[in-house]
Amino acid sequence: MATVTWSHHSLIAGDRKNAILALIYTVVLALIFTGVQLYEYYNAPFTISDGAFGSCFFFGTGFHGGHVLIGSIFLAVGLYRLINYHLTKHHHVGYEGAILYWQRNAVLVGNFYYYHSTICGKLLKAKVGMLNNP
Repeated sequence: MATVTWSHHSLIAGDRKNAILALIYTVVLALIFTGVQLYEYYNAPFTISDGAFGSCFFFGTGFHGGHVLIGSIFLAVGLYRLINYHLTKHHHVGYEGAILYWQRNAVLVGNFYYYHSTICGKLLKAKVGMLNNP
């Protein structure tokens, strides 16, 4: 989130070079995140059908990963437009929309992971309790 904010502030200040550089960093970090998430999915020792934890894990991380991918596409389009002089410090409302979408994801994922850890943690504890006390 810091790199996209750096890019936006650089664009507003008229510093095109730093705006492009910061946006490249943002897109690269998003692609690295997506790659790590794919690796995690393929190597997870559980599946979506392994009960409440598997369902919550794949549902939550899948939705977040999907939104990161969508946001990455929005920002990549913004990068293309920035490189090709389509955006100026006074004309960049589409880019601001992509930034707001990106930052919205960060806020929502923080809330989601809080609820995921409390609700799924309770479900998992309840399931373990039922297994120990039939």
